[in-house]
Amino acid sequence: MRCKFIAAGLVAFSSLVWAQNHPNLDRGFDPNKVYQFDGVDSVDLYNGRLSLQIPIGGKYPVSERLSYGLNLIYNSTIWEFESWPAGDGQQCVAAQPKVSYDFDWNAGVGFLVSLGELRYRSNL
Repeated sequence: MRCKFIAAGLVAFSSLVWAQNHPNLDRGFDPNKVYQFDGVDSVDLYNGRLSLQIPIGGKYPVSERLSYGLNLIYNSTIWEFESWPAGDGQQCVAAQPKVSYDFDWNAGVGFLVSLGELRYRSNL
């Protein structure tokens, strides 16, 4: 009986392994990578991804080390490739992949107006 629960747990959580993005297609800021910072932009030196953070208005202090403000954020990775399982169990991206614009942009393609957010990423 115990083996059945372990097997069911392994099957249920095996899909999380496939949920990780390739580093070339990863979005957001990863503190374990090397970036070039210059003013409002940052460039990921691994894959060339550009991120802009343009402040709109002022910053409002909450404490000595914490403040918030409205920002316009741009990320140059604006697509997510669709992939299908290949015959050998690996994922295959088509030669002419379809792209999906399913991200939460609210100020144009690639742009987001936000007060900021924290997201938990389990693959770090």
